[in-house]
Amino acid sequence: MKPAFDSVASYVTENCWPSNQTDSPVQVRTYVCTKSGHWAFTAIIDVAGKMIAFHSICPLQVPVDRQTKVAEFLALANRGTFGTGFLLDLECARVRYITQMQLPENLGDRKWRKRSRPLSGE
Repeated sequence: MKPAFDSVASYVTENCWPSNQTDSPVQVRTYVCTKSGHWAFTAIIDVAGKMIAFHSICPLQVPVDRQTKVAEFLALANRGTFGTGFLLDLECARVRYITQMQLPENLGDRKWRKRSRPLSGE
C-alpha cells in the first residue's frame, strides 16, 4: 500500500501544503488556508482492506438556528450516494465531507498513477 501513501503524500507536497504523515494508522493530514477559510483534510489508507478514505472539514460553521435546515439539505445532497457524503458535526457545527474508494490492484503501475493525477488548473 506504499504507492497509495506515496501518491497522496506527493500530491500534498507538490501543492506546497503543510502536512503530517503517520504510519499507524497510515494517514496524511493537511490544513490549507484559502479565501473561504481553513480547510482540514485527512487521507486514511487501510492497508489490509485496500481502501482509502478522504475526510475534509469545510471552513464554515453553521449557525444554531440553521443547523436543522442544513442537515436536511445535506441528507438530500447525499441521496443515492454510496461510500461518500456530507455530514453536519453537531458538536462543532462544521460541515464535513467523507468519501472512500477501493484501490486497484495495479496501484503501483506508473500509468495508473499518471491518470489519477488531477488536471492542471484544478
